[in-house]
Amino acid sequence: MVFLGRCNCDINIQWDCVDKRHALLTYNHYQNNFQVKDLGTSAGTFINGKRIPDQTFIAVDVGDTLQLGDHILLHSFIVAIILLIGKNLFIKMFWCTIAPK
Repeated sequence: MVFLGRCNCDINIQWDCVDKRHALLTYNHYQNNFQVKDLGTSAGTFINGKRIPDQTFIAVDVGDTLQLGDHILLHSFIVAIILLIGKNLFIKMFWCTIAPK
């Protein structure tokens, strides 16, 4: 599991629209896919422009656009997470494709 947020998370994102603990990204071995869950934020979490429900895991694929509040994490973000989860590499080494909306 990888927590995304402004502080004390695996990936710290310093944007005003991102909550302290905003979202959770995990790999489901039974369904063989990545899943993201919004942790009850006011700004929301979006996949391909569609807001996902709070506290519900939603499948996310390589190539999907993940958005936290008003800012978009481009699809290569998922590649970085695969490396982090699969091989325990430092995410900051691969954190290179972030763009504002």
